[in-house]
Amino acid sequence: MEDDIRIRYVSLPIGFDQSLDGIAYDYGDEGLGKAVRLLCACASQQTVQPLYMLNVTGEKGRDILSRRLGFDTVGECMRFVSALMDDGVCDILKDGDREYLHCHVVDSGANGYRKRCERSKKAAEARWAKREKDEGGEADQG
Repeated sequence: MEDDIRIRYVSLPIGFDQSLDGIAYDYGDEGLGKAVRLLCACASQQTVQPLYMLNVTGEKGRDILSRRLGFDTVGECMRFVSALMDDGVCDILKDGDREYLHCHVVDSGANGYRKRCERSKKAAEARWAKREKDEGGEADQG
């Protein structure tokens, strides 16, 4: 169990497993694999703005998404994405002429991780400042 300590850094919303249960019921284990693949695809977009979203603009964007997830047709892929949207796993956001597939789980997990990193950084800076103050005080006395 101690090896699984990293799992605490994965921030999944309450009820996400129920959404996955619905996907498993409707699409089987293959559907679960595609849902996880979609989450990983969004998570891998860390250097591309907007962060954690896939460009699904027009037929070309949807075709790329369907191939990336292993669907035979764009229509089949978009029906699957619609089911994920109904379960609250993702949505499609419009930005002008472009459309992006956005997964709430990835975005909220990344934000939570960022906040934990900031807190850790501030705590470390406070410890170093205290250490420098303590060491500086000893040097003045000697």
